[in-house]
Amino acid sequence: MKVAKGERMGASFGIAALPEPALLVDSAGNVVELNRLAAETFDRPRKAGFPVSEVVAARPLAEWLASERAEPLRIRAEARRSDGVPITVELRASDIGSGALCLLRELPRDRFGGEAQRYFDGAFDRSPIGMALFDTAGRYTRVNDALCELLGISREELIGRRDQEFTHPDDRQSDIDEAWRILRGEIDTAYQHKRFVRPSGEIVWVIACMTFLRDDAGNPLSWVGQFVDVTDAKLLEADLRRLAGVDTLTGMPNRRALEERIQAALDADREGALLLIDIDGFKQINDFGGHPFGDQVLRDVGRAIAASVRRDDEAGRWGGDEFAVLIYDADPRSVERVSDAVEAAVADLDVSPVTISASVGSASFGDGSLPARDRDELLAAADADMYRRKRLRSEE
Repeated sequence: MKVAKGERMGASFGIAALPEPALLVDSAGNVVELNRLAAETFDRPRKAGFPVSEVVAARPLAEWLASERAEPLRIRAEARRSDGVPITVELRASDIGSGALCLLRELPRDRFGGEAQRYFDGAFDRSPIGMALFDTAGRYTRVNDALCELLGISREELIGRRDQEFTHPDDRQSDIDEAWRILRGEIDTAYQHKRFVRPSGEIVWVIACMTFLRDDAGNPLSWVGQFVDVTDAKLLEADLRRLAGVDTLTGMPNRRALEERIQAALDADREGALLLIDIDGFKQINDFGGHPFGDQVLRDVGRAIAASVRRDDEAGRWGGDEFAVLIYDADPRSVERVSDAVEAAVADLDVSPVTISASVGSASFGDGSLPARDRDELLAAADADMYRRKRLRSEE
């Protein structure tokens, strides 16, 4: 049936009553109206305004629309249901002057295709790892039980919502960046560590694998996501990192951790100072009470130093009988006050019958007029100042 060019589409066709999914498509290939069956199949509003290629991959349809449309069109095509699952349909298009009326009928799968779909459904639903299908806007269209358990959210609460809603704010941009790399064709699949936030506020670490599916004509179908819970491994990794930076005797940051923080302060161009602290005559302390006594003295010294510095400064054990303090955002007078406080705190320790004292050397950083400009230079300057003070103490 053919009508005059320009007649209002949909008015004369009563597509709402058609027993099959029906689309009214204009000459440019845009869907302008769907009947109820089509709206449900594709999860689209009845009054639309999107390219037909978003729901039906039919290049012959586009070519037919651009032609004189002398004869109706009847072809097999791939469509995508609202849950992202592709289906094969018979598409029948009739010219209506200002566009076309397209009727869709889902074709039964052949035996192999039906078995393949059942295998996919079984693997998806029973997989021990979280799995999801998303539409092209990133909304969940299908999830399995493992993902619901991982996120602590029911299937009903997930469907229709975006993955970004449950992603940790600090990881959302990397999600977007990886998605664009896939869409630009730079990679086929993205693998990354990311964090989900459960409704309880609990953080869940996952390895996320995301792939974008297209049909044979290159039209988008859906995103497929797989999520492996690696929270326990991440917590263990954090513990190991923490232990790698902790002195086992005193529980303070060790030299490795302090060097990293010194370098970070220099890279950030912060102004401050490094104190290196040596316990005077520590060999005599060990000789008097043995190594267990010496170890206890070192623990007491560490606590005394940590208690004597300012709240934002960082104290740690440099190694052996040496300690260090990283002082942030301090002028020379403040550095002197912290240095004096450290010396006094060590001298006030009760380790009778022996006496204890400390030699404290300092070097400043973060000001171009001061000598220390990089980490090695800073350490050398603080070390030299410490031994200068130790020498002066011995001469008194």
